[in-house]
This record gives sequence, structure tokens and C-alpha cells, in this order.
Amino acid sequence: DEEDRHLDLFHVMMVNREFCKIAAPFLWNKFSGQPKQLITYLSCLDQISRTYLKDCDIDLEPIPIGATFDYPSFLHKFNSRSLMDMCRSYTRLLEIPVAIEKLIPMFRELSKLFIGHNNHILDLRIICYDPLMNPALDDMIAGLMLSEETNNFRNIKVFRWENLNHDSTLLFYEMSKSLRNLEEIEVFPDTICNGDAFATFIRAQRNLRRILISGEIYREFDNLTPILEALKSQENTLVCLELDKLILNPNDQRAKEGLMACKKLKSLSLSMVHGLSKSIDFTTSFTLLERFRYQHNLNPTSRGDMSHVSYELTISRILETSGVNMRFVTLHEHSPLVISTMIQHCHNVQELNINTCPLENEEICNILASLKKLRVFSFPYKENIDVNNLLLEMAQKLSSLTSSSLIAMKIFMPSGNPGKIIPDILQRFLEACRKSLVRYIWILNCPQHWDYLTERHLEVIKGSGVNFRLDLPYDNVVAQFPGKLFVEIAYMLSLYMSLSEILTSIYDLNL
Repeated sequence: DEEDRHLDLFHVMMVNREFCKIAAPFLWNKFSGQPKQLITYLSCLDQISRTYLKDCDIDLEPIPIGATFDYPSFLHKFNSRSLMDMCRSYTRLLEIPVAIEKLIPMFRELSKLFIGHNNHILDLRIICYDPLMNPALDDMIAGLMLSEETNNFRNIKVFRWENLNHDSTLLFYEMSKSLRNLEEIEVFPDTICNGDAFATFIRAQRNLRRILISGEIYREFDNLTPILEALKSQENTLVCLELDKLILNPNDQRAKEGLMACKKLKSLSLSMVHGLSKSIDFTTSFTLLERFRYQHNLNPTSRGDMSHVSYELTISRILETSGVNMRFVTLHEHSPLVISTMIQHCHNVQELNINTCPLENEEICNILASLKKLRVFSFPYKENIDVNNLLLEMAQKLSSLTSSSLIAMKIFMPSGNPGKIIPDILQRFLEACRKSLVRYIWILNCPQHWDYLTERHLEVIKGSGVNFRLDLPYDNVVAQFPGKLFVEIAYMLSLYMSLSEILTSIYDLNL
């Protein structure tokens, strides 16, 4: 029968070596951080490495010699920090005092193992914030740059450098000779000693498609200019640029020319980047943008915060320039000018996420009416707006549309007093959503003290035909409906909870 066939398949999977040859590389293509994974890797060490570790008071006697597969050769993603964390977890597992001298030998031998056994690392991340680990990291990088091993690593596609207290000048010049096929680079200027060296590394790339440059809030970096200038060398391939926590000098012509040269960008993310608003040339350079994310301040709260005029001009110019090519927009700040510019020029937006700064009723309805191809709409509304009036106006607007592509909406309630949703209003809203083919509705940030749900609310939700999720504290809901099976309530409201929370609540209530 069906159950027997399922068991037969399970047994075949367990013993079929051909299946294992397919599954094992897939399951072992990155670090999972589990001690058992590290133990398996350690079992692949040769006798010379085991003897060396034993001389360093790291006894591998309990670990078997040899493994079914050459697991290190399956690794696609090498992260130096993850490997360090795995070494620390192993020392804790064996109750070895976690001292740096215990970690360095293990890290060094495992790095040699991966470099020597692997020829298809695709993702290399050098991340280290402990200067005591630099000697081991130097050995790893030196091994990586040896001619034979470097040939094995020519296929690396993703590179991230985040290593403090390390003079990387010679390294980047050397890597420029061998690693030339990168598609993604993530760099942190505060960890770069020589901007010219890293700029040389960028210019050496033949197919760079994405670069992330992330700094620190309220700090300027002297080495940033050559890095940004080097982007000009990638003008024909770069399609994604992410700038994070940077202060740009609007008078820095070299940096500005490097940024403006990226005419083929399709994705641009600007997070807490200051100094752009004074550069009209920069904000009107990207005509092919399809995806745009903008955040001006760390914790924007209203339209009245600092630099309001500067950020609204920056956003508006970028949206107007991209026009009908724009598809995905995420904004942490906005203004009436920004919203009107998007409605007027970006007719093909499919996903709009408004975060933090709330919208007015009129703006919400105008977006629903004007952006005909909008599929996902996420937004907060202002605290002084009555939630029932909002839902009613949205229902009327959805009902009046002759066509709509909207599939999902996320509505973030204000942190103050959001009001109480009337069941009849909720019914009209969900009915309008159903007729407009909106399949998913989330109402988030519901206050913890909401206790006014009635049987009528549950009937409306259950009969709506819409996947409706109300972010309510489930324990309050259960206390209000002691006669109802908890699982049924959870199903109707699609509450956010883990399986353990559901089981715990059922157990506590003896349901």
C-alpha cells in the first residue's frame, strides 16, 4: 500500500549510493555551524595534521580516521568566521579551555584541508574581528594564493572582506592577478587599509554585477574615493549597487564620476548615505533602475525630521529618472512629493513597501487607484486615522477599480490607540478584497491589549475566502474564547506562533 511504498523509498534512499552522490554535495555545500559537521571534517584530516594538532594539545583520538565521502570537496561557501565559530564550539564540546592558541592550529589545518581538497568554492568570505586570529588567517590566505590552489579558486563568484587590524595591501594586489571572475563584492571601508589596493582589485574584475560598500554612521573614510572611482571600470557589467552608512563629499569629483558611470544599474540601495542630495547629476543618472531602496536616517519617525527636503529631492529625482522601468520600491522616508512623483512616473511598480513613515488615507487610496500593476503593498497609516474609515475607504476604492493586479497587502497599525475594527466594516473590506482577487491580508503591530474580538469577527474572517492574518497575542484570544478549540481559532486568524507555542497552549488549557 501507500505506506509501504513510502518506507521502501526511504530505505532505498538510505542505501542507494548513487542517490547519496547527488544528495551529499547538496547537503554539505556550506557550513551549518554544528559540532558534528566539524567532527566529520576533522575525520578527513591526514595523519600529519592529526599529529600536529596532538602536539598542540588538541587530541583527535575520539574522532575516527576517514569518512565515506570527501566532504571538504563539496563546500561551495567558505566563511572564515563560521569556521572559527565551529572551532570554538568543538573546544566547548570537548570541555577544552577556549583559548586562542587552541583555535589557531585547528583553524589553520582545516583551512589547508578545504584549500587542498576543493576546486569549486563559489563564495569566499574573509571575516575576522579578533586580531589574535590574524596569523592563522594569513596562513590561510597565503595558501589560497599559491599558484596551484589559486587555479582551483578561479571560479569564486562572491567575495566579502571584513577583517579588522589586518594590512591587506599586498593581499589585494596579489588577488588582482588571480581572482578576476567575481560577480559580487562586499567591502567595509573601515577594514581596508589601502583604498588604492582594493580599487585595483575591483578594476581587475571582468564580470562584476553587484557591490556592497558598508561603512559606519557619522564617519568619513579617506579610502572611499579610489574605491568609488574604480566602479567606472565596471560600468558595462554592474547592475546592483548597495551603499550603506556612508558620508559622501559632494565635491569629490572622482567618486561622483565613478558612481555616475554605472548607467546599467537595475538595483540601487541607499541606506543612511549622506551627501547625495546636492548632486543632481548622480540622482538622475540611472534610467534603467528596476529596484530601489532608500533609508535616510537610522530611526525616521515622521516627515518633519531633519533633512526632509534633501531626501525627498533625492528620492523624487531617482524615481522620475527610472520611470516605467521601476518595479520594486522600498522607502523608509517619503513625502507628498515622493508619492506624487511615483504615481506620475512609475506606472509599472509591482511591489511597494513603505516602512516607518505612515501614509495618509488619501495617499493610500491614490496608490491603489493609480498603480495598476501593483501586486504587493505594505504600509503603515497615521495614528490619527480611524481604522474603520481607512478600511471602508479602501473597500470603496477596490470596488471601484475595473482591474487590479493586487495580490497581497500588509497594513501596519500605529503604536498608539489604533481603534477597534467593527465586524461589518471588516466584512465589507474583506469582501472587496475577495472580489478584487486580493488573496493575502496582514494586519500587523496589533497592540497587546486588544481584547474586543467577538464571534462575529471570527465568522467574518472564516467566511471571507481571504487569507487574513491578524497579528494578535494568541493567549488573549484563547482567554476570550474558552469554549472554542484553540487550533480552530489559530486557523481562522492565521496567528503568528510556533508549533511549540500551539502545543504548550493546548496542553495548558487541556484542549
